[in-house]
Amino acid sequence: MDTLQCTARSGLEAVPDPRHRSMVAGVVDSGLVDEMIALTEAFDPPVDLAQARAHADVLTAEFALFGVTVPAATTYNITLMRALMVPIADDALALALDRIWVFTTNADDVCCHDPAEAEAILRAGALPEQGASSPNTRYIRHMFNEIAPFCDPTFLAVFKTFFYNRDGRRPHGGGVHAGGVRRGRQ
Repeated sequence: MDTLQCTARSGLEAVPDPRHRSMVAGVVDSGLVDEMIALTEAFDPPVDLAQARAHADVLTAEFALFGVTVPAATTYNITLMRALMVPIADDALALALDRIWVFTTNADDVCCHDPAEAEAILRAGALPEQGASSPNTRYIRHMFNEIAPFCDPTFLAVFKTFFYNRDGRRPHGGGVHAGGVRRGRQ
């Protein structure tokens, strides 16, 4: 989902492309969604909702402090998703992972829509001796500093490399095009 372009529309009206809307309507009309809901109705995963809410609040405040724009709903939904998919008892580790999950999801959208910011992020990774040049690059340093105590140094170095420039793509795996020039291997 492109969270920067998300609108308040609901139902099938939230699907802007008429062909895609028709396909979604067909799936809904097939009854498969109702069957899936019935199959999962009894699913009651062990999730710490209080922790997810608290982490979403912490991250929302952090993003504001750093000047990083992340929709509050995105922060809460991804934090809840992490809590459901990867329950973690250690609160500090859970928050460090929530930070990564939320920020990298948002950075994907930012890099899609802002080639200059994508380039700034890649430059910050390639030239760490230069100061962080944007709120996003400052937050990335914070994000890695917060996960570092939980990581083996070699793993952290590999993770940073993957984040910044996986095959010349957008941070954490998409495709970055800065100024129309493909970065990385040709």
